[in-house]
Amino acid sequence: METQSEYWQQAQKMLSLIWKQRDLRAVKDAMDFAIETAKEAAKVPQCVFMTR
Repeated sequence: METQSEYWQQAQKMLSLIWKQRDLRAVKDAMDFAIETAKEAAKVPQCVFMTR
C-alpha cells in the first residue's frame, strides 16, 4: 500500500508537468486526481493530515 507522501509526490509531479503545459482542462483533471488520492490516503490508518 502506498503511503500518503507517495500519493502526494505522484499528484505534485502530475500537477507540475501539466502546469508547465498551461493546459487548464488537464489542471482541473489533475486537481480532481489529487482530491481522489487524498481520499485514498485518508483510508490508510497511519496517515496523519496536517490541518491549518
